[in-house]
This record gives sequence, C-alpha cells and structure tokens, in this order.
Amino acid sequence: MVWLVTRSDVERDKLLKSGLLRDLVVQRLREAGVRRDLAEQAGATVESQETVDRDFDGNWRHAMQ
Repeated sequence: MVWLVTRSDVERDKLLKSGLLRDLVVQRLREAGVRRDLAEQAGATVESQETVDRDFDGNWRHAMQ
C-alpha cells in the first residue's frame, strides 16, 4: 500500500478525480524494478493533512487504521 499525503481536501480530491494515481504508482514501482505482476497488485491511498487534523486530531496512526 502506498500512502500519499496532500495538504488539503481539495488537493486530495483533484488527485483522486484525475484517475491517474494508480497508473502512476504502478509505473513508478516498475521503474524501481518491481515485477509487473506485483506492481499491478499495489494499492494507493491519498489523504489530506486537513482531514487528519480535523477527524483524527492530527494523529496519522489513527487515520491509517
């Protein structure tokens, strides 16, 4: 699982709407030498610092659970 962080909910939502996130993660893993079958199993999550501050009192550990 790959976690990406944005500063705001707006940035997070724009990134998610683009639809390119998963393809980019797979591409970067492949460039790093990860086998294609393994890279294509990768998951990606995007969360904003704004949400973590608001919903989890700034605690990333709780946000990731």
